[in-house]
Amino acid sequence: MNKLTKEQNEVVLGALQAGAIAMVGEWRGAKAEEIKWSAKEGRAAGSMAFETHSVEVGEGAGFQALSIRVRISDGVDPARVSFARFQRGGAVLVRVRSFMVSKGQVSAEAEEVLPL
Repeated sequence: MNKLTKEQNEVVLGALQAGAIAMVGEWRGAKAEEIKWSAKEGRAAGSMAFETHSVEVGEGAGFQALSIRVRISDGVDPARVSFARFQRGGAVLVRVRSFMVSKGQVSAEAEEVLPL
């Protein structure tokens, strides 16, 4: 990953000083998804929409690709979510809510993913 500029460093430091659990990585791509479900009797139904970002973190042999999910606000159509503000290979700040490890694959739930 390329070195961050002074302005990017200030954004990251501000997030850390505000008490956020944060990490910086290289953005590789994203997609918007929606999961729909219903109860067995068919009475209750619901859905949840989220963005799934692919982010690479680390250096050299310590490199890791992460799958990061960010919930999409209710009422927002996942098909209309745009990732135009992100650039492949560009630095992103991830405000982490939780990490999960399943079969060696690390994923995270995040409050937001911001391009730097």
